[in-house]
Amino acid sequence: MKYLLILLFCLTSCIQVEDLIESRVTKSRHSVASLVTDGVSCTAFGVGEQWITATHCIEPDKIYYLIDSEDELHPVTIISANTDNDVTVLSTDRSGALGLWSGGSINPGMSILSLGYPGYYLREFIFETGNVSGFMQQNNVTFIMSREVAFPGGSGGPVISLKTGEVIGMVHAFIVLDKQIGPERVPVTVSLIVPWQEITSELAKGYE
Repeated sequence: MKYLLILLFCLTSCIQVEDLIESRVTKSRHSVASLVTDGVSCTAFGVGEQWITATHCIEPDKIYYLIDSEDELHPVTIISANTDNDVTVLSTDRSGALGLWSGGSINPGMSILSLGYPGYYLREFIFETGNVSGFMQQNNVTFIMSREVAFPGGSGGPVISLKTGEVIGMVHAFIVLDKQIGPERVPVTVSLIVPWQEITSELAKGYE
């Protein structure tokens, strides 16, 4: 009887988590879009009147569009592009509804969710779940690390807290690190996430 109760509890918890993930994805989808040019795409997300994407997705002298969840095309204007923290702020004729993190410190173990589009021709909205695993300092930016959330085409996409639905950061890239596991060193793929503070800073510059 004891083991049956434990099994029922685990099943109930799994169903609750799946329902929460579905709710977060549904509510966030309309604020996430493909950023496209010349058959190449990344992901962007809307925070009020402004949109955010990764600077490494932007090339000079090219025209960019957002393709939203209804497959509608929206021309964009680049407001600012910071190569140090990889945050670019965009303006378009469509607003987003995602909010930035307001819960204090980001801690290892936090359950997170990344959202985005894997490619220009593959018009499929996808998500990845994971956990915050640590932090890494690069170019005076303290990136959030996770093992699971980055995917090709997802650069510039939002990473949200599963608990609150708020954006804790933006997908930057994934890298391979050598990790000591037992007696051996093995390659481990790690996702780097630009923290929400960097996004807040770039948005503030747009209004100066």
